[in-house]
Amino acid sequence: MRYALLLATLAAALAASPAFAGNGNGRSRLKRAAGLKRPKPEREVHEKPIMQAHVVTGTMGYSVLSKVRYTLLVLNTLLGEGMSSRLFQNIREKYGFAYSIFSFANLLSDTGNFGVYVGTDVNNIGNSVELIYKELEHLRSKPIGDAELRRTKAQLKGTMVLSLESTTNRMTRLGSGELYFGAFVPINQILTSIDAVSIGDVFELAKKLFQVEKFSTVIIKPSGKARLAARAAVA
Repeated sequence: MRYALLLATLAAALAASPAFAGNGNGRSRLKRAAGLKRPKPEREVHEKPIMQAHVVTGTMGYSVLSKVRYTLLVLNTLLGEGMSSRLFQNIREKYGFAYSIFSFANLLSDTGNFGVYVGTDVNNIGNSVELIYKELEHLRSKPIGDAELRRTKAQLKGTMVLSLESTTNRMTRLGSGELYFGAFVPINQILTSIDAVSIGDVFELAKKLFQVEKFSTVIIKPSGKARLAARAAVA
């Protein structure tokens, strides 16, 4: 009854919006724009009165309705989610270039985005970006091992199950399921879909997604005055 009431309330609230349309069974679903084009790669550098550099590099990703969405979640977890990820272990732990580093995959109604963030010293911007691209190239050129795939899946599934301890996350899942799929998606169905991802699936997606020549990059770095102030504080 509570779920039915929530559904009815959500449908009533969104029915008048031009961004939504009925899908034939009384439920609402997002309208998706057609003909989206991949933006041209760009690189922007901005200076601000800050103490460390912030770098984001990324590209267009996939819609929440894409058939590769679960493969993308596995690939993103393996690359840059948590302390056991490749980016964290290599760029932060091995080389010590990053204060913070992670990858992200946002799956939206019509498209999505994928990228990597790194917070680093201004002198390590070039080294950090180079190592990020090397990790992407490693995933494009060589399939991952079975043990790494099993560990990554376990991490991803565990994170999802633990997130259900939050009432906010539960409500977000209910709403997202109705908006994107027109139905409630049970957690067991999601876990089964993650388990079905194969080494070949991850490899093929990495080859397609990690084309760094199509990546755009934004760098926000300390201004000259900020760097001088930092040196003076240390001296």
